[in-house]
Amino acid sequence: EQPRAGVTISDVARRAGVSIATVSRALSSSEQVAPSTRERVQRVAKDLGTGGRQRAARVEARLHRSDA
Repeated sequence: EQPRAGVTISDVARRAGVSIATVSRALSSSEQVAPSTRERVQRVAKDLGTGGRQRAARVEARLHRSDA
């Protein structure tokens, strides 16, 4: 499954009901994010078509660039 063009970190944050910083931390598997929040963000990112866990770091970097 390829990431959808045009999905931004803001889109994921808005849909998951969290901040952009939380999305960034969740996609990088930071310990600063509660497991339930991390799972929700990852699920939303996948639903929006940004890809799975294996590509999380690459997707997160692409999302940051598209938000700038």
